[in-house]
Amino acid sequence: MRALKAVVLSLGALCVAAFGVLVYLVVAGIGGKEASAPQAAPSAIAAAAPPLAGLRWNDLSLGQPAGTRIVGVSASGGLLAIHVEAPGGTGSILLVDPASGQLRGRILPGTNP
Repeated sequence: MRALKAVVLSLGALCVAAFGVLVYLVVAGIGGKEASAPQAAPSAIAAAAPPLAGLRWNDLSLGQPAGTRIVGVSASGGLLAIHVEAPGGTGSILLVDPASGQLRGRILPGTNP
């Protein structure tokens, strides 16, 4: 009877240890991945963005009105976030895919899609 109790307790401890390892691997796998950037802007904004693919980078046009200036540029999750300011002082952020040169979307202040 003692041998049976020892076997049952050993298998129970083994199951608990295996469950602990499984939980650790799941948590470590989730925590180790980088958070991915949003892949697409809302479809209405993305559809309105002019295609820039096929252009050489030195010929890239963002399709902004004359007098617009680039305030800043930063990388954000695989995209370039370009902060531009129109002559009237209205700013926006353009999201450009550096791999293709395509404008992925715009972030406009004070507007609802």
